[in-house]
Amino acid sequence: MAYILVIVSVPLYAPLVIISSFFVSRQTTTKLLRAWFAWLFWVFGIKVEFVNKSSYSSSSQCLVISNHQSHFDIPTCFLTLDGDVRMAAKKELFLIPIFGQCLAACEFIRVDRKDRKKSRQAAEQIGNAIRGGIQAWVAAEGTRTRDGKLQPFKSGSFSVAIEAGIPILPFVMVNGFDTFNRSHILPRPGTTIRAVALELVSVDGLKPNERKVLAEKVHDMMEIELNEQRKNIQNV
Repeated sequence: MAYILVIVSVPLYAPLVIISSFFVSRQTTTKLLRAWFAWLFWVFGIKVEFVNKSSYSSSSQCLVISNHQSHFDIPTCFLTLDGDVRMAAKKELFLIPIFGQCLAACEFIRVDRKDRKKSRQAAEQIGNAIRGGIQAWVAAEGTRTRDGKLQPFKSGSFSVAIEAGIPILPFVMVNGFDTFNRSHILPRPGTTIRAVALELVSVDGLKPNERKVLAEKVHDMMEIELNEQRKNIQNV
């Protein structure tokens, strides 16, 4: 029944978001998206918690770097971060009827992973979006984890942060894998996804060729937090 409700909601809600994006402010579009995602969580009986360990606020100009655990990562980001968050998403998602048009209308950033030239163009788009008031979000692993563990990070997004001179917000999502991973046909109701914003990481003084070092630093921070939060959840 929950899946039926979700499937029905896409052709009903997505056109509303697309149309509204042409007539209302970015902030209003963000609120509409949050309302949709909150409804999805309610339908599946999933809760979300947010722990802010940083100086992050809705006005923070930053590049959000997260892990990638499940299909619930997008709504988790929107329901916990206060800014106008927009995801850098693979181009294939923009080809999905109605859903893809919704992504484009809402200023999500199209990324072509297979074409290096277009990837560089996407990097410029991300930098411009952040300077224009969007809090761009990138899942640095590139794809969903297969075992719940944090995978190695791709360094491209870190080059974007360095070249744009914009700090990174490490953003850790916990329990999303247990809620709805690749092997699940349906999400597990009654679970709670916890999101943790770590302290902003400055890129001041770094050069583009130091992107891998920066990626490893942020990866280590997030891996420590992910493991710690897992222990906390298990002990509850």
